[in-house]
Amino acid sequence: MLTPGIHKLILFAGILFLSCQPSPSSINSKPSDIVTSNENEVKHYKESYQPPMRQKKTAFSVFFENSGSMDGYINGNTEYKDAIFKLLSDIFQQGYPTQYFIVNQEIYNLNNQVKQVQDFISFLNPQKIRTVGNTKSTEINKIIKMVVASLSQENQVAMIFSDYIYSVENNTNISNSLSENKYSTKAILRDIVNKDYSLLVIRLSSQFKGNYYDMKHPNEGNEIDEKRPAFIWVIGPKSELENFEKKFRIKELMGFTNALKFISIDKISKTKYYSILNRTNKKGSFSKADRESSVIHSIEDLRFDQRENKLQFSIALDISHLPNGYDYFNKKNYDVYSSIGDKFEVISIDPISKIDPNDNRYRGTATHIITISTSSLSKEIQKLYIGLKSHLPDWKDRFSTLDDTTPLGRKDKTFGINYLLEGVAEAFGYRSDTYFLKISLTLQK
Repeated sequence: MLTPGIHKLILFAGILFLSCQPSPSSINSKPSDIVTSNENEVKHYKESYQPPMRQKKTAFSVFFENSGSMDGYINGNTEYKDAIFKLLSDIFQQGYPTQYFIVNQEIYNLNNQVKQVQDFISFLNPQKIRTVGNTKSTEINKIIKMVVASLSQENQVAMIFSDYIYSVENNTNISNSLSENKYSTKAILRDIVNKDYSLLVIRLSSQFKGNYYDMKHPNEGNEIDEKRPAFIWVIGPKSELENFEKKFRIKELMGFTNALKFISIDKISKTKYYSILNRTNKKGSFSKADRESSVIHSIEDLRFDQRENKLQFSIALDISHLPNGYDYFNKKNYDVYSSIGDKFEVISIDPISKIDPNDNRYRGTATHIITISTSSLSKEIQKLYIGLKSHLPDWKDRFSTLDDTTPLGRKDKTFGINYLLEGVAEAFGYRSDTYFLKISLTLQK
């Protein structure tokens, strides 16, 4: 496997870079000479230069949090640093104009100094990055709020590089402090949800060598050298983030572990296609009620399997329009209920590749198969509703901690990240009574 340093040399090709967007008036411009280029790196970039594609309308604004807690991620060649270089390289090579900023207690415009791709590469080290602004303390909610406020131009996409660790003021009641932070996140993000923006969370694992500031010692760093989670947030118009994951190959980023996209629950499009299947996972028998229809939403002449005394069938459906990163194969995330109270259960959720060969004609229009079953069936007509509940993936709890004061307590974990993600989800309208999708079927015994 290539080291992050070698990845950096291979992936970056490009010397000339044009900053073509004016910075918001609220953003500081720091005139001092904070960037110098490494001669060997510049030589390599010249030799491997490839012109970017024609510039696109979309513009990217890159915000790097430079508090002391971030030093360890850019100390030497790390996975996080490599991921930043690869992602920004892809954006440059595809012709998108980009601006660079540092964010701590304020936003600082680097565009008078960072005019070329390699300038930002050279800038990302602890010695140079500390020269910009007040790096002693930051509030992640304040950073998010400032970045959201800067998104004033059409088709502008913001990328925030941070560890996304909440600061807590009350160490005696951690849960209350985190809850307060969560509701602040929710309130801040409502502005972008109302503008039909989406948010993509990318979680990475990277070597960290530097001071770590835990929940009990926010001002006293503890020197560590271990793997730590780090994040990239991408915020922008829903249309601009539609194919971001594929376009910029985020799963190929060094240290990639998870990605999660948030779309307003009100803006998630309706299910495009679904149909009961004739043969797949079938137990018992039934006939389609509408003989002329190419899809089956209604069945009749229902008969139980005599040996198992149950009726079981599958539904093919297309969920390609749903946001990425959720547990679509976990049956606990599905509800199934009858209009007259008959009891049904979800048996499994499978990819369309598991379809019975006799149902192959559904492959081109469906992505998943849901199998349901019942052992009691009334004789009257009923509506059957199947819903995929809005939810967060299990990793939001698995990779969260409320005590990061020990190596075991913080291993692969981020302090309070479950609260942060819950705040984001609530801003986008995800609640216990909302659904990513809901379909209905008609059954007549």
